[in-house]
Amino acid sequence: MKTYDLVQLNKCFDGDNFEKFVIENIFHFNDYDVLEKSHSELSTNYFVHSNLNPDFKLRCKETGVIFWIECKYVQSYVLDENREIPIKNEQLIRYKNIKENVYYIYGTGIYSQTITRLFLIPLKKMFQNKIFESHLLKHEIEIEQIKNFNELLALTKT
Repeated sequence: MKTYDLVQLNKCFDGDNFEKFVIENIFHFNDYDVLEKSHSELSTNYFVHSNLNPDFKLRCKETGVIFWIECKYVQSYVLDENREIPIKNEQLIRYKNIKENVYYIYGTGIYSQTITRLFLIPLKKMFQNKIFESHLLKHEIEIEQIKNFNELLALTKT
């Protein structure tokens, strides 16, 4: 099983670093165009409305299909099937109003220094504002590049 160790790189995973990991390693620029990306906050005086969207809007270069990815990093040494991972209800409602498909990609790791497991869940399979780790386990994928949208679809069929 592949893992990505950031200790050697002197980095820790947080939301921004996990997004960077996903776009550089899973949805590579050779295979996808980034049409939109959520932004970091500018200042306390400005609200960037595109931050209400998922993290990335991508287009598969091979198929032309457009879809969204929301990245979530969960620090965890051992997955606990009964642990709940909260999801903002207003975020779920907003994302369900997006016409293209939306996918959540969760990464887990140890002490914010590694990614040991990835989980890819279509928004349409999320029905409440929390997810149990037992549900995540049904959607585990290998830590490797997803070459095209058809491969993504095959990974999310359960």
